[in-house]
Amino acid sequence: MADALDERSDSFASTASWIAWVIWVVAFLATLLPRPLSLTSLRFTGPLAIVAAGWAVFVVGATWQAALGLVAATVTAVIGFTAWVADDCVNGASYGDEQRFLLRAPGALLAGPAEVAWIAGAAALLTGPLLIAADSLVIGVVTTIVGLPVFLIAFRSLHALSNRVVVLVPAGLTLADPLTLAEAKLFARDSIVTLGPAPADTDALDLSQQALGLALRLEVTSPAAVSVLETRGRATQAAPTAIVFTPASPAALLAEAGRRDLPTGA
Repeated sequence: MADALDERSDSFASTASWIAWVIWVVAFLATLLPRPLSLTSLRFTGPLAIVAAGWAVFVVGATWQAALGLVAATVTAVIGFTAWVADDCVNGASYGDEQRFLLRAPGALLAGPAEVAWIAGAAALLTGPLLIAADSLVIGVVTTIVGLPVFLIAFRSLHALSNRVVVLVPAGLTLADPLTLAEAKLFARDSIVTLGPAPADTDALDLSQQALGLALRLEVTSPAAVSVLETRGRATQAAPTAIVFTPASPAALLAEAGRRDLPTGA
């Protein structure tokens, strides 16, 4: 990064360096304090490191130092998107005898909207200060003022994905998904018939939102009232005897459920 900024003005190089260090500190603190917000921070800053390292390689050429930086940035960003990091972060908000597992992002969001939100948020956060540093004061100030709420909206939208969890508690299993349910739903331990991989032809209420990965099916003894979110934030009432959801690490969830003596199986 330092070599790539050598050809820039002192103010631009200094501002870019400060931004890079702030981003590094945010990501570093996120690794020390596992929380849902930390997960969002890691997944927001990780791709920024790839972009910065890629730009540095483009400017200074494919030296071994630049290539090593790009590889390190890529590996770090990829690790931030793994299920075990995700579960560690969301479980940091647990209290008492509970275990939290992240739900996979809806498939439709991964097809473009999530990436667009990240690009908009990153551009809104960085463009203004860099324009000011490049002596475009008026445009930079206006961009910063406009960009801050854009960044907050984009970050909040991405953070919603870090709050989608399934929670194993002493009383049973709780599904907390602000994208599909108006409120978290507890399925009592004594009402659970089985929890296991969902067959392709299941008639259970699908709350997975076409997420990629192995979906699990939870069956209960009697209809469970749930408030399902529809378009425009409206909710409809449903009373399924089985639901389908997709955790990021289904094997770990089933293992913990078995340890808690919940009925698991196909």
